[in-house]
Amino acid sequence: GYLERSFEKKITLQSLSGLFNVSTRQLNRLMREEFNRSVFDVLHEIRMERAKHLLLETDDKVINVATTVGYEDQSFFNRLFLRHVGCSPSQYRTGVEIE
Repeated sequence: GYLERSFEKKITLQSLSGLFNVSTRQLNRLMREEFNRSVFDVLHEIRMERAKHLLLETDDKVINVATTVGYEDQSFFNRLFLRHVGCSPSQYRTGVEIE
């Protein structure tokens, strides 16, 4: 729940472990037990879903969408989006299918 409410913030393992009063190792172990993914896998998935929504529902530039969902580096956002969604953010927005 915290990740879904705070996805746009700069989040580190150290800040999360301090917030929940557990070690970073324990936090990652708990996330893997609960979601079968790491903390950052879950965070990236939340951010990508929000980015997809913003790309379809707004006319914001891709750089603005990246910043809105918590990524300062647009090229990192583009690579991550391609890996998670299968196309670039601009292709997703225009509905271009990648095979």
